[in-house]
Amino acid sequence: QAVGDVLAWLPSVVDAQGLVSFWPGSTGYVSLSAWSLEFLTAAQQAGIAVDAQLTTRITTALQRALRSDYRNLITGEEYSERVMVLRALATAGKLDQAYLAELLRRADFLDLESTARLLSVLNASPASPAQARVGLQQKLWDSLVLRKYQGRDVFGGFQGSVSARNNLILPSDTRNLAEIIRAVATLPTADARLPLLIEGLVNLGDHRGWGTTHANAAAMTALATVIQPGVLHGPRQNIAISFAKEILNFSLR
Repeated sequence: QAVGDVLAWLPSVVDAQGLVSFWPGSTGYVSLSAWSLEFLTAAQQAGIAVDAQLTTRITTALQRALRSDYRNLITGEEYSERVMVLRALATAGKLDQAYLAELLRRADFLDLESTARLLSVLNASPASPAQARVGLQQKLWDSLVLRKYQGRDVFGGFQGSVSARNNLILPSDTRNLAEIIRAVATLPTADARLPLLIEGLVNLGDHRGWGTTHANAAAMTALATVIQPGVLHGPRQNIAISFAKEILNFSLR
């Protein structure tokens, strides 16, 4: 029902340029449109019927946003929004290798979250250069603060802060860590440090979630990624998920 409500709402908030806005009649944003395309793609992959014309309209608008002469990006977040677009298009099967190569050349200018997103795109692209993947990976680990707790490493935060970013991007430490987890979890070779990141993400939240709807979505998407078969290695994991009065129990090996 929740997915159906969003699918019914989306057409009413798409502006004349094909960008998704926060409410009907307002200006659309590239970042929000990228998140919406990822949502549409995920819904379709789950077997839910989506509006093909709407998907095409948003996709076309996002493809325009990758152009160097595009002007409807949030000031100060131009690279961030372009990486969001690239990942959304890649998820929808519309990855443009030329723009991927261009953003890789500018990797030094990317914030932490965008670096993680770009690494996720590389992980899903068989033809991506291995050296570029190694460089992005190292940048992510260098940005983390790890501290000792009872003789083992635990997540202790980030070297920088997300507070300087534009609030229209809805930044948060939760989403930063969630995107890093998604990137590390999909590497061709397993990284033994992944569990400490997962533990760090869980500890950022509590029984009420991670603070905002968007942070909740980012965290749960990351956790959904790591419970895929073959991602976590080691002893069997027992998981319980509560939906109101219903509890779903399952195990991962």
